[in-house]
Amino acid sequence: MFIQQGRTQVQVSSYEDAVTISVNGYTANDGSAYVCTYVRLDIATARKMAEAILELTKEPTNG
Repeated sequence: MFIQQGRTQVQVSSYEDAVTISVNGYTANDGSAYVCTYVRLDIATARKMAEAILELTKEPTNG
C-alpha cells in the first residue's frame, strides 16, 4: 500500500507476521533511520502509523 503526499511517499508492506513501513523508498537494507519494522502489527494499525508519518512530515502550506 502506498500513500503519497507531496514529496513524501509511505509504503506499508506485510509478509507473514511482520509489517514494514518505509518512507520515500528507504528500507532496512539502506541503513536508514526512516524505516521501522513492527512484528505482529495488524495492517489497520500500520496504515494509521503511515498516515501519522505523513502528518508529521507534511509540508507547510502558504495562505
